[in-house]
Amino acid sequence: SQSMSTAGRWQEAIGSINTYVKTLKESAPNAVINFSIFDSVSFDEIRECKITDWYDVSPEEFGPRSGTTLLDSMDIVLEKAFSENNARTVLVFMTDGEENSSTRATKYSIQQKLTRAENLQWPTVFLGADFAGVADQARGLGLGLQWQTTSTVANLGGTMNVRAMKDAHYFNASDANLNAAYTASGFTVNEQAVASGKTTANSNKTETKRNMFFITKSPMFLGGIT
Repeated sequence: SQSMSTAGRWQEAIGSINTYVKTLKESAPNAVINFSIFDSVSFDEIRECKITDWYDVSPEEFGPRSGTTLLDSMDIVLEKAFSENNARTVLVFMTDGEENSSTRATKYSIQQKLTRAENLQWPTVFLGADFAGVADQARGLGLGLQWQTTSTVANLGGTMNVRAMKDAHYFNASDANLNAAYTASGFTVNEQAVASGKTTANSNKTETKRNMFFITKSPMFLGGIT
């Protein structure tokens, strides 16, 4: 999201997106990427291309601007994924704050669509950028613990690198191993602890705020993050 609360973390967030694509390209060169940003002014697709044609996103291309239309933006991304109907899809929603500006989609309508994505075995991940409240937000939409994590700003690049490796494994798995690959694509407790900068999974973390969107896909499958 381009919400104003992202201002202090914008450069690190954009850098982590470029890290994700670079890592994914090494193991899934047939992937296609869709990177979108959103706020209460508009929803904009910034990149939609083969991963081999990706060029790094610059923090200067766009910047923090307005409110957080998280539910409306999730609805746009999910409907796009369903309409393209690729065999495999990954959706990653990056946020540093809570929904505050949507006017169309509701928690209930998004819950229904996330259940549909789950039944299709499409990993759907919530990544909190220095935002401990992401767990409550994800649970409120019916996502399990393994599909969310919060990351410190300093660890965003490393967290997205781990995310890319998991998504590459999912994309490259045989049909016979798809169920196992889908299950393995969730975050482990240890990965969540490392991302958040905790020495143990039970440590406390300070809450902040931020939003962003992303999507990745390939000829056979669509994957995404925001």
